[in-house]
Amino acid sequence: MSRTRRFIRAKRPYEIILRVRTGLPFVPTETLRVLLEGTMARVQRQFRVELCHVVWMGNHVHMLVVPYDTQDCIDFYQEIQKKLTEAIKRLLGEDYLRMWEGDPVVMEIGDLEAAIEKIAYIYGNPSHAHLVDSIEEYPGVSTWGCFSKAACRIDYIVSREVPWVQLPSIGRLPSRAMSESMDRSIAGKLRSSAKLKHRLEYSPNAWMRAFGIKDEAEIALVNRKIAQRVADREVEARNTRKKAGFGPLGVKTLRRQAVMTPHVPKKRERRMFIYTSIRQLRMEFIQARRMFCELCRMCYIEMKAGNMFPPWPVGAIRPYLPPLATAL
Repeated sequence: MSRTRRFIRAKRPYEIILRVRTGLPFVPTETLRVLLEGTMARVQRQFRVELCHVVWMGNHVHMLVVPYDTQDCIDFYQEIQKKLTEAIKRLLGEDYLRMWEGDPVVMEIGDLEAAIEKIAYIYGNPSHAHLVDSIEEYPGVSTWGCFSKAACRIDYIVSREVPWVQLPSIGRLPSRAMSESMDRSIAGKLRSSAKLKHRLEYSPNAWMRAFGIKDEAEIALVNRKIAQRVADREVEARNTRKKAGFGPLGVKTLRRQAVMTPHVPKKRERRMFIYTSIRQLRMEFIQARRMFCELCRMCYIEMKAGNMFPPWPVGAIRPYLPPLATAL
């Protein structure tokens, strides 16, 4: 069984962070935009997960999602990792690439205040990392445009068709650092080679259902709070740069970075299972998770004793059954 027992509850908001081991594979070019958006749309087509807020940084992604099913959530991020690994291998002309770092962060957002803070953190990331002055300028893939223009409805969805580029159409880059003209040319070829298109859907307000928010006035108030906190984080980052005497990298520099530019992150996220501003919620979650893990342990013991179908708790990821017959 997995060392980290996943305890993912349906229809609850989760932050998922997928981080690469080293390097910057997700440079904010048009070429990578085609591959990232196509991958998300392809995987979203297979697994029932609502994408609420997304920001792709150079070496990791922050996603706030609402899964309909535990297994769909896990399959969703694992399939994204798998497909992007294969795509980056093709771009680099590599036969083998160990790209992703360990287990991803999959953290439940426990209350409304924590959700507001977490979403503001996600959108404040490019400025806090001193890449650009504000999220509006960030050239990478993000849902900021959808969020900032979203209607105040719980079921509001922004959707568009994006090309799904299959692996045979992805060739080795002539240079890992692309000029703007080269980037446009390669991205155009990828789009024209795509035989399939999938619908990419963003639901910027869907996470609020978990906290009982449905009224349009409440939704508008929550989104204003998020936007204000993003602005506050950007002012804080701006003041830090001003005191230290340097500016953000800027859009042109970001786009000219080479794919897999050497980079080792300075810090790692703590492996938290819930993010909440309410202590009682945290304690209740920890207790529920302990009980869940104990029930899974007992079921696993039963399986080893010969009972292949013990009563697993809701949301458990069951071990694969051994083959019961030999194919002749």
